[in-house]
Amino acid sequence: MVHLDVLPADIDNSYSPSVELIGDIAATLQLLIPQISHSTPEPSIKRLLENIAQDREELARSSTALNGTPVHPLRLVSELQKILTPDTTLCLDMGSFHLWMARHLYSFRARQILISNGQQDTGCSPSLGDCRDTSSPCRKGFVDFRRWWFSLFPRWSSKPRCGLQSNLVHMIWI
Repeated sequence: MVHLDVLPADIDNSYSPSVELIGDIAATLQLLIPQISHSTPEPSIKRLLENIAQDREELARSSTALNGTPVHPLRLVSELQKILTPDTTLCLDMGSFHLWMARHLYSFRARQILISNGQQDTGCSPSLGDCRDTSSPCRKGFVDFRRWWFSLFPRWSSKPRCGLQSNLVHMIWI
């Protein structure tokens, strides 16, 4: 496994790269591309990827049809999937909704979906300041998702959001 990033790897039992390439990612990739041989994926892998794509499409279709009150969690996941662009960061608190999001909402960018550490701390998801510090500075928007309305107040100070100049969608799932 090769770790390619601007920061060194956080090595643990689950992630232990053999090689770390630290620095300018674009420049490193430009140097690596000529050395990569292009091969055709095995038919079994191709079938697996096709099945995953079909499952995603079916989930999107079935989730869109889930109307009514209360709102079904898959419907929320479906709607969030539509607005989760590469320059949007999603901050989640612990709770049953984080299970729905972690299982069904997909993202292909590191640090795009941030979930709190599970302390069950009355609904305090990672703050926008935390999101700013752990994600790329070019984020255009944040979706802050919590489970308690009163968790708004401790984090509503202007300090974390002042310099971000980003859009904010704040959702509370009760």
